[in-house]
Amino acid sequence: LLSLRRQMLDWHRDIAAIERIEAMRRRAAGRTRNAVGTQGEGRAWDGSRLEDWEWQPPAKDAKVRGERFFVRQLKTAEDLVAESRAMHHCVSMYAAKCIAGNASI
Repeated sequence: LLSLRRQMLDWHRDIAAIERIEAMRRRAAGRTRNAVGTQGEGRAWDGSRLEDWEWQPPAKDAKVRGERFFVRQLKTAEDLVAESRAMHHCVSMYAAKCIAGNASI
């Protein structure tokens, strides 16, 4: 029961964090819409100008067969909170900077 309660509390904390980030995104989209007349619909933000990329080392250098690296920018509240939870760090605290395009995670 203790484990279930801890998981429930974590889930509620994640939902609250997602809602806070979504509120920031909606406010930013509203400012953009008012400034340039565009619709800020959808749940993802534009992010920074960095491109997503992938790399596969040559077979002789790979640690395991089929080794491949992907780097993609997180552009949704759900992705930021999931990353924060999985890696046990506070990247979701940078949401406002990510939404504004001033940081990339």
